Amino acid sequence: GMAAIYGSGDISNLTLWRVDLRIGAIWFLLALFWARLLLHCLARLPIIPVWVVLCFAVGYVSSRYVLLPWSIQSGMCAVAFLYLGYLAKKYDVLGMVKRFPCVWAFAFVIWVVDIVLFGGMSMAVNNYGSRPVLAVIGSIAGTLCVVGISQLIDRVPALGSALSNIGQASLAILCVHLIEDDALSWQIYLGVLRTVLPQVPLVMLSFIGRLPIDLIGAALLYHIPVINEWFYPQLTKKKHKTNMVSVTE
Repeated sequence: GMAAIYGSGDISNLTLWRVDLRIGAIWFLLALFWARLLLHCLARLPIIPVWVVLCFAVGYVSSRYVLLPWSIQSGMCAVAFLYLGYLAKKYDVLGMVKRFPCVWAFAFVIWVVDIVLFGGMSMAVNNYGSRPVLAVIGSIAGTLCVVGISQLIDRVPALGSALSNIGQASLAILCVHLIEDDALSWQIYLGVLRTVLPQVPLVMLSFIGRLPIDLIGAALLYHIPVINEWFYPQLTKKKHKTNMVSVTE
C-alpha cells in the first residue's frame, strides 16, 4: 500500500519518506500521464524545444537530490521522448528511412553498440547509467529498429494480426502479471516444478506457470464493465464512436 501511494518505480533512499517497495513496471503509466500533461501545456508556449529541454533538465537534476512521488520527475524527462516522437511523426521520419534503407543499418549498429557498452540504467528514477548520452541515442536507435522489425512482421498477415491483438491486451496482461508476481509464492511453486521437471530451464518453467494466469486474468478484465475501459483503451474509443453515431442518428 505504501508503495502504491508513493508510486515509485524503483527503491531509492531519496524518497520524501521511507518506502521499502516499488510499484514495478507500471511506473511508466504515471510517468506517461505527467509527460502527456506537461507536453500539452508546453505546446502552448513559444519556442517549444527550449521548454522541453528545460523540463528534462529539471526532472533529471532534481532527481539527483530528491525523488518525488507519483513518478513526476520520470514524466518530466519523458516529455523529451514524447516530443521527439511528435516531431518524427510530423516530419515523416519513417517515410524518410524507407527511402534510405541504409539508415536502418546505421540505427542497428548504434543499438548493438549501446547494448555491448550498457552501463545500467533505471528510467524510473531518471538514472541513465554511466553513459547517459549513449543510453538516450541507443534507445532512439533501438526504437527505430523495433518499428522496422514490426513492419517486416506485418508483411505476414496472420502473424501481424495475432501480435496486434495480443498488443491490445498487453497492458492488462502486464498489470495481472505484477499482481500475481507479488501475491503468489512463486519461489515455492517453481521449486516444486523444478523438482518435477529438472530438465526444463527455470526461466521456461516460470513462463509456462505464469502465462496462463496472466492471460486468464486479462480476459476476465476485458469482461468487467467500466473497469475494462481502464485496461483496454480501444473499448473507450469504440464506445465513444458508438455514442457519436447514436447522437448523429
